[in-house]
Amino acid sequence: MQRLLAALLLCAFSTLTMAAMEAFTVTDIRVEGAQRISAGTVFNYLRLKSVTR
Repeated sequence: MQRLLAALLLCAFSTLTMAAMEAFTVTDIRVEGAQRISAGTVFNYLRLKSVTR
């Protein structure tokens, strides 16, 4: 019974989390204060996809 309740709560929580996420668009990213590393290196570590519209 406890496993069933835990599974139902997990499903409800994941559904609420997915419903709260909305699509958004990033228009500009600035790297400030990085003295020993270039901005290109910082951008390479970000997991972002560039989409041209």
